[in-house]
Amino acid sequence: MSINLSIQFNHPAAIANRVQYARIDNTNNPNFITVSPDPVTSPTTIASNIANGQYRIESTPIYADGRSCDPTVVETDPCPGLISITAVIQGSNIVVSYLAPSSVPKVRITVNYPNGGSFVANYVNNGNDIPIPLPDGLDGNFTVLGQSVCDEDSGFYSAFSNQVVVTRITDNVRVASSAAGIVITVISGVTGFTLSQTVAPGDVVTGTHSAFFNVISFTWTGTPALSLNAVLSLNGTPVQCLNIPNTNGGSLSFNSLSVAANDQLNIDFSTGSCP
Repeated sequence: MSINLSIQFNHPAAIANRVQYARIDNTNNPNFITVSPDPVTSPTTIASNIANGQYRIESTPIYADGRSCDPTVVETDPCPGLISITAVIQGSNIVVSYLAPSSVPKVRITVNYPNGGSFVANYVNNGNDIPIPLPDGLDGNFTVLGQSVCDEDSGFYSAFSNQVVVTRITDNVRVASSAAGIVITVISGVTGFTLSQTVAPGDVVTGTHSAFFNVISFTWTGTPALSLNAVLSLNGTPVQCLNIPNTNGGSLSFNSLSVAANDQLNIDFSTGSCP
């Protein structure tokens, strides 16, 4: 879409007006164009069939006696911004909810990835939630911003909305067992993680944790058929090993451990004694 740009001025003693204009939406460095020849009548069209957008116009009267004057500055209407925006992670998607003025035909959603990449796309303004697929294997903070799209062809967008940050962390807790004769029933002390099922020999249970400093404990039922042990590892490095006594059920605790939100925590139950 193209538009015409017109101004109106009232300087009866001026012989002309020095006029310049620049598009100012979505830029920090407006490129001003000087109108030639200097307009002498008002109102007057200073530009025809230019790209739709927001413009700043500066008009300075020119007097025959050479006096200097400050320019009069006016701006055309901006593209109205989004009224609200929220986002959540559901499965493998970021789901964006928004409210935009009914006058704008589309909305523009930008997702900045934790690795420096980004995703940008325009969507019809129908008020429906927008699912955006997340990249496989990429965890961390995703920043979501929105804009109204007043004219897609000319790139006439509103200012950015407030940003919404959502975080994805894939499984960073792993509990596995090959310990014959016992079933793990409880893991405690891992903030954000609850054992979703009992862990019998051959089972693997995964989940997520948040940052914590805590004592990690486990409870088992049954009687070890052989010498058994439990190994606590952080980011692939064993931190502590506990021998599981040959008793009918019980509980044991590892030493206190500081765990960051992105650390990988493993607890493995297996045959044999601790070295």
